[in-house]
Amino acid sequence: MDKAKTAITAGIVAGVITITGFISSVRIIKEGEVGIETRAGAYVRTVEDSGIHFVTPFIGRMKKMDIKEKTKTFDYGSNNSAATSDEQDLLGSVTIHYHLNKNQAEYVYKNIGTNYEDQLINNGDTVDQIFKSETTKYSSNDVLKHRDEIAAKTKERLNETLNEKGITVTAFNISQFGFSDQYNQAIEEKQVAEQKKQTAEKQKEIAIIEAEKQKETAIIEAETKVITAEKEAEANEKLNSSITDKIIELQKIKKELEAIQKWNGQLPTVTGENIPFINIDANKTLTK
Repeated sequence: MDKAKTAITAGIVAGVITITGFISSVRIIKEGEVGIETRAGAYVRTVEDSGIHFVTPFIGRMKKMDIKEKTKTFDYGSNNSAATSDEQDLLGSVTIHYHLNKNQAEYVYKNIGTNYEDQLINNGDTVDQIFKSETTKYSSNDVLKHRDEIAAKTKERLNETLNEKGITVTAFNISQFGFSDQYNQAIEEKQVAEQKKQTAEKQKEIAIIEAEKQKETAIIEAETKVITAEKEAEANEKLNSSITDKIIELQKIKKELEAIQKWNGQLPTVTGENIPFINIDANKTLTK
């Protein structure tokens, strides 16, 4: 009986050990992950395919590394601002989109470790250094207009730095990019002053033009009056000439009428004397 019990116990223990060993050797790699298998702390292999995988029971380990795209946002405030070439503070936030390269997981594990994100991304040193060096290439007058260029160049330089360390930057975005309230107020006051200056200059130009216009109008009116006076004088001269001719003719007619009224009806007795309304040659009449 004792031997039987011992055999049963041994079988149970062996079964538990077998089951435990099997369970301890099973690892599941999900989509968006790679597995780093180690044995007694030493690197064995990199598992890139998702699914069920096995490691050496009890002494085998599988460290999972996330290769899905992630984002990290960094804020730039009064205590940590970027700057322009003319040393104006820039405020806002930037967001980096990145992922671990699957085929470089082994390198990252061996040379950087599984906390690679804290060392390469989360501390912000790399992002901060490159981003700030790009903003200083532009003055405060130009930096906002070149935001897209700054973002593109920052992304390019981040990849130059991080690709060799197993990280790919897929996007770099700048949001809420601008200056401090004090600077914005100063700019606004400057713009208002410039607007007032331009308005005054335009009003001066308008006043000069109006004055010139009035001067030209006065000259034209004076010339018009002269021309009008000359035309009136000429018209009056013609009118007076015409009236004089009419007066002479009228006087002639009046004299003839007066002569007619005075005629007594007798023919003239003296050669050459005219009958008022009949101009008769007296010599011819007498000859007949």
